[in-house]
Amino acid sequence: KKKKKTTKTWAVVFLCFCFPLAPVLMFSMRLSVQLLLLVAASHMTVQANRLDDLIYTDLQGKDMCFRLLNADGQIGCTSGEDGAVGSLFLMTTDADLTTFEDVSRDSIWLVSSSMFAKPAVLQAALQDTYLKGILVFNDNTDPTWSADSQLPNFHSGLPYGYSGNVNNVYNTLGGGFNIQFNNGSEGAVLLDIGFPIFAVEDSEYQALLACYNAHNLDGEYPLCGAQLTSWMWGAGDAATCLRRGYCDPLSNQSPWGTVRPLSSSDEVVMLAAQIDSLALFRDRAYGSNADTAGAIAVVAAAELLGRASNNASRTLPKNIMFSLFHGEALGYIGSSRMFSDIRNGFFPTSSTPISLDSITHYIELNQLAAGTDSFTIYAYNASATKVTDITTALQTSATVGATGLTFVAPASNLELPPVSLRSVLYEQKSDQRMRSFGGVAVGDYTSTGFNNKYYHTQFDKGTNFFFNDSSSAQVTRICNMAKVAARAAWSLAANQSAGNIVMDDTVNCTWVAEMLSCMTVNKQCSLVDRYVGFFGTGPMNRYISVSLERGTGFLLAALAEALAASRTFGATQDNCPFTNTPPGFQFYKQGDICLNTTTFTLQAQSPAFDGYSLRDNRDPRHSTWTESRWDNSIRVRYFLVASPTQQKALLGGGIAMLVGSVGLALLAQKYVSQRLTP
Repeated sequence: KKKKKTTKTWAVVFLCFCFPLAPVLMFSMRLSVQLLLLVAASHMTVQANRLDDLIYTDLQGKDMCFRLLNADGQIGCTSGEDGAVGSLFLMTTDADLTTFEDVSRDSIWLVSSSMFAKPAVLQAALQDTYLKGILVFNDNTDPTWSADSQLPNFHSGLPYGYSGNVNNVYNTLGGGFNIQFNNGSEGAVLLDIGFPIFAVEDSEYQALLACYNAHNLDGEYPLCGAQLTSWMWGAGDAATCLRRGYCDPLSNQSPWGTVRPLSSSDEVVMLAAQIDSLALFRDRAYGSNADTAGAIAVVAAAELLGRASNNASRTLPKNIMFSLFHGEALGYIGSSRMFSDIRNGFFPTSSTPISLDSITHYIELNQLAAGTDSFTIYAYNASATKVTDITTALQTSATVGATGLTFVAPASNLELPPVSLRSVLYEQKSDQRMRSFGGVAVGDYTSTGFNNKYYHTQFDKGTNFFFNDSSSAQVTRICNMAKVAARAAWSLAANQSAGNIVMDDTVNCTWVAEMLSCMTVNKQCSLVDRYVGFFGTGPMNRYISVSLERGTGFLLAALAEALAASRTFGATQDNCPFTNTPPGFQFYKQGDICLNTTTFTLQAQSPAFDGYSLRDNRDPRHSTWTESRWDNSIRVRYFLVASPTQQKALLGGGIAMLVGSVGLALLAQKYVSQRLTP
């Protein structure tokens, strides 16, 4: 009895002592539990990241099909916010396409480039509910096709079928889809695809193929699968997207320059070229022949006329201007901006404008490398006096320069190809002005279609035109074209026969070859280092984008150097600023050299935009293209996919564990509360 009494006494003492501390003890226990949960959560996050790395293998390449929007709607690709998931299905033959018809599980196609070039493949993909995304690998065939329409830029510039002329199809390898017109003439780039498509590098394809061969050949789980994430914020149309802040107007810079400072009283002979291209994959619009060949020829002609030995070119009766238009592949953005500004009295500035009448002659160098040494001249009105003058100047210059080039005079019944001249003519706003305008375009193709078999695809790269060989016939042809264009421009500016012009016409073909190689083969080269600095390897991407990029900077630097009137050493940002304020001379810093040049840039943004908004009174044939924004979640990764039964079992088990854990936690909390509540 004494022992029991002693125990009871100590219990009373303990309760009397601890009762006032009960709230403190309760708080301490809760705090401890919270700290334990925090540590556990942190540990679980680390473990989850490790588990994620164990489950998924990320691919480094992010060359994706993306989304563009205009006033009428949207085109291109996107995934859901969480990406698109499916097991891999290898497609390299037509038989594989037939086999997939029997597949009834979510799939990601692993398609060869030669198969993807067939419109039937994308048509089948758009109709299949089990297809969630596509990965395209290069099977080293470089298929001949075009992702653009048979009539590119159908809705911009001068309308097709004008004046009853024959509606020539120049991009014969394009089309394949019925988007607005039920004639199969529209290209893959105009499709609203709605699922992600990525191009993968060779090494990435080998990794995917190894995973596929190890797990997918027998059709048994686990299967090798992939997750493709390319969530685009923009949706609907350009007006909606801009209002929500989910997209940006396509915009870059169009370099231009003159042999002497441009004056409002000047008459001008213009040499022009496009400097952008297009492809289904945003960062693979290489445009080696679509734009680069003509652009380099114009820059080389500028260097010829701008050198000290040809200083007389700066004092001719007419000024000579060199224009490199950006954004032409998506509605003639650069050319419509320049000539709209000229028409409205804003170019080069509103205080010193030139007029449409100031441009007496216009020569555009288009595709130059895919055909032979015979070029066709295209014009709106073949019989116009100024067109005849240009034709004569080109033909005579080719003969005098012993270039081996020939120029076929323009035919009166041919539709103009998709060149910037269509936009230039449209801005004249008068058939009378168009018929008298002295404008021509020169191309390496005839009315039967482009010789460029890769127009507006990722295969329009320099190696397919031998730009990696400085002695190739294609490089020589571009050098000769620069010689012809320079002499013809001098002839027209001097009002003299090309045969009477005394000039240094030796083209710096070493420089031309290096520019072609740097732009279309590998931008890791000394000329890029000198002009804009290192920015990767491989060909330069020629897509317009939404801001100035180094590909444009490269051409700007080349043109600034070509037209430099003087050079000084010891250049800094302070003593050699690029102010881009025409007319007159301006400084351009190139390394430690300060160029005193007559080269500038004009913003290549469609006249349809007023800043970041579409104009209410915009011209319906001005481009309204915008690019959707996206975040940093763009990714491609592959992993093993468990069977649906196993996935359901894991889900059920996880739910059961969750319910059990919650129940135990509630019981534990109730028990602790009862024990500690006084």
